[in-house]
Amino acid sequence: MDKAAADREFERLYGLTYRYLAAYALSRIKHLEDTDDLLQTVYTAFYKRIRSKGTLDEASARKLLTTSVKHELSRYYGTRKKERDRVTLDDGATRDQLEHELARSLPDFAGEDALLLGDLWEEIGRRGDLTQRLFLLHFRLGYTLKESARALGMTEASATSRIYRTVAALRRDYFAKEDTQP
Repeated sequence: MDKAAADREFERLYGLTYRYLAAYALSRIKHLEDTDDLLQTVYTAFYKRIRSKGTLDEASARKLLTTSVKHELSRYYGTRKKERDRVTLDDGATRDQLEHELARSLPDFAGEDALLLGDLWEEIGRRGDLTQRLFLLHFRLGYTLKESARALGMTEASATSRIYRTVAALRRDYFAKEDTQP
């Protein structure tokens, strides 16, 4: 397949599969900051496959990509297990990733608003890994609360409650402060 046709076909299949695949990876990956790297590796290999062997229908592409994510996760965690004793991870990496995700979702934040954005993601991070995953699935990938809950293996009521409690706490803690400052 020539490069132009492969590029068009890859873009088409990427658009049809990314939302599902990102949610799948987010619900299974241990460290959220590694999600983009994992997906990049999977989609790079998928593009090379399209160039060499041709296109697939959407269902076949989704199945192939899901299998690739599973293999990458097992390869990654096998490598990670070997490195565990040699490398300590900095908590700053998680904060940077969360700021990056929110900045991508809300690119109009700048200046002092960007600082507030970082504080908000830091607070969401303090509320636990599950809350971070819910926010990423719901606000970044556009999943409904029901879809987000299903992807994370929890009830819709629990996911809804967690999201709304977190949003209410953020409003109370951050936006009430702004109203009282001169």
